[in-house]
Amino acid sequence: MEINYYLQIFIDDHPEVENLPRNKVLKYLGDFSYDLCIKYLEHIIYELKDPTPDYHNKLIFTYLAKIQKLESQKSDSNSEGKVESNKIFYIFSNN
Repeated sequence: MEINYYLQIFIDDHPEVENLPRNKVLKYLGDFSYDLCIKYLEHIIYELKDPTPDYHNKLIFTYLAKIQKLESQKSDSNSEGKVESNKIFYIFSNN
């Protein structure tokens, strides 16, 4: 699945997209994959500069859930979990 292709529907620079209810979009994306949810949260936090604490908390908890899932799989893609771990470390070290 090409994440950016599917995510583009929700992050395009159109008034209709900007007016979508973010909580509903998060729920919808979260039903498909952690990656979609993470990318959308990173977009609304880092690009749209949304200061809503719930989104920041959701991003942290989604990183953690993804790391736990990857740890439980113990596959070769475990390096992907290290990327998420580094993002969490970066967030906490800059606050």
